[in-house]
Amino acid sequence: MYNRPMKTLLGKSFAIAGLAILTACANPGGEPSRPDPQTFQGATADSVINSFGPPQGDNHLPAGGRELLYSWTSSYVDGGYTSTLESPIYSGSNLNLPRSYQPTRTVTTKCVVRFTLGTDSRVSRVESFGDAC
Repeated sequence: MYNRPMKTLLGKSFAIAGLAILTACANPGGEPSRPDPQTFQGATADSVINSFGPPQGDNHLPAGGRELLYSWTSSYVDGGYTSTLESPIYSGSNLNLPRSYQPTRTVTTKCVVRFTLGTDSRVSRVESFGDAC
């Protein structure tokens, strides 16, 4: 029979569980991670499309350039705590302060990114609008 100390097996089990938790926390919303749009300054149109997928808008500009438009939303849960007027989060103090419960709610944010391409099909300007960029 193969005898291995119980400590070693437990240690490995905890290590594997820890890695699984860290992996889950790396992208808690389950939403796809997107590269930083600003890093695409000077990149080719094909590079942008390969990284972000087909654009929601593809406008040809009168001067010969092009605009690629992308938008996405993300959401998170906020609230679920008690607060006082003087402190955003109730600390459990025995003081008789008025308290209010902040119910949980889902907050949805939106991002719109516009890549402006020159006549050489390279990104000449990157603009981001919204809270989720």
